[in-house]
Amino acid sequence: MKIRFHIITGCLFVLAGVLIGSQFYTPSIGAESKKLVPTPVAHVSPETISGEPSHISVPSLRISTDIIPGYYNKVDSSWTLSTTKAMYATLTAKPNSQSGNTYIYAHARTGLFANLANAKKGTEVVVTTANGHEFTYLYSYAHDVNPSDTSVLNPTNKPQLTLQTCSGIWSENRYLVVFHLVGVK
Repeated sequence: MKIRFHIITGCLFVLAGVLIGSQFYTPSIGAESKKLVPTPVAHVSPETISGEPSHISVPSLRISTDIIPGYYNKVDSSWTLSTTKAMYATLTAKPNSQSGNTYIYAHARTGLFANLANAKKGTEVVVTTANGHEFTYLYSYAHDVNPSDTSVLNPTNKPQLTLQTCSGIWSENRYLVVFHLVGVK
């Protein structure tokens, strides 16, 4: 009887260990559906200057704000948003000197991208990265798109910055301003 008790108790401890340990290796189904996971972006070579965007400045438009990571939730087709900071779409390229489309979005409100619609030829943007680099971009073009147009997130052969905010009477469109890289410090 004592041996049977020890065998059953031992089996229960092993089973409990397996169940508890599995939580560290595979997420539960419920947690997986709520998790915001960025899609990996293309690899950049070691000689490429790159960094996580942390601040954006557009002096001529009086825009200067911090940048935090923004994630896409595939379950409910939504993006994380902030009322006080710009968001870097983590599924796009980080600012870098080689290639890719860096996508940063924010509300069309004072302190964020309220003045973005005033961008024009000659408008310059500086994106500072967490590792201290400054990427300078120059205005290329602007246009409105439907919110469901995901082609605006596509990678590019040359380094590019796309800024996005809402437009339209009821904020029904997305206003994009595209800039090309002119320098890195």
